[in-house]
Amino acid sequence: MKITALVWFKTDLRIQDNETLIAAISKSDQILPVYCLDEAHFATTSYGFQKTGSFRAQFLLESLQDLDAQLRDLGSGLLVVKGNPAVELPKLAQAYQVQKVYAKREVAFEEIQTEKAVQNELFKLGCEFESISLVARHDDRGGSCQLHHFGVANPIGCRNDDLISNIESGRQSVIKHLFSTAANNGLLPSHFKSVLPLELCSYGLTKFA
Repeated sequence: MKITALVWFKTDLRIQDNETLIAAISKSDQILPVYCLDEAHFATTSYGFQKTGSFRAQFLLESLQDLDAQLRDLGSGLLVVKGNPAVELPKLAQAYQVQKVYAKREVAFEEIQTEKAVQNELFKLGCEFESISLVARHDDRGGSCQLHHFGVANPIGCRNDDLISNIESGRQSVIKHLFSTAANNGLLPSHFKSVLPLELCSYGLTKFA
């Protein structure tokens, strides 16, 4: 049986150097890339400010469109849904018979609560959830070097530029092969059209209509 994974993109809106995506690829046969426009991110705070203002919304829109374009180059596409992730992601897990959901691990309180809610709802469906932790590594001079997974005992040092380049090149080849295979099997949502301007407009951000 083929293993289908859902990759829940959040703030990690990129293909390159995405440990969550790499983890999903290494353990799965088919990948469903998803972003959820979380209604909570467009709420008004107790002080009367929008959590997501017009400039942040513009940056989000452009980032999502760029990610979608990168995925389409690989024969895929970004599936964008709107609502509560704890409701929308389980729906997709059922619709696409997903066995496991992968996401970047959160560190802020509200985001952690959302992550736990998603995990609890997926558990009811028998769907696994794995969050990927990253930590900044510092060189011996105190400078920030790179991000690596907590589980890596001996991460590559920042001076090994050629080795890093070779590894990244190999990763991209694996990513392209997997996405192409999955697209040919009809799993990846290459037929989805971007609905982002309309969705942002529904949150009152009419500048992007």
